[in-house]
Amino acid sequence: MADDSTSGTADDSALARQFSLAIKASHELLQLARAERWQDFERQFRQRDALLQRIDAEVTGMLPLSEQDSAIISEKLQQLRELNDQILTVAELSKSATLGELAKDRSARKALAAYNKP
Repeated sequence: MADDSTSGTADDSALARQFSLAIKASHELLQLARAERWQDFERQFRQRDALLQRIDAEVTGMLPLSEQDSAIISEKLQQLRELNDQILTVAELSKSATLGELAKDRSARKALAAYNKP
């Protein structure tokens, strides 16, 4: 019986496990972004990025891909893209809120400075 971990297909256990870890890490990034835990987010992002680089190297080593492998990889990449889009949306909303708070703070400081002038 052939060992599935050396079969060289996209659904073999090693690559499938790496994709699962990358998707899980993306879900965790989304939760960290929603909680505005940006330092933890940055650390998790670096870890996920390293994992994605390993996946890229493994997939590159499998080229050319069979139709089945291409379909499996495309599905996993689509899941990652969707999660990335959600993460980006949360990050952009947080950035906008922070910029709005900074603008209010700046206006308040200007008003206080004008009020305190003799």
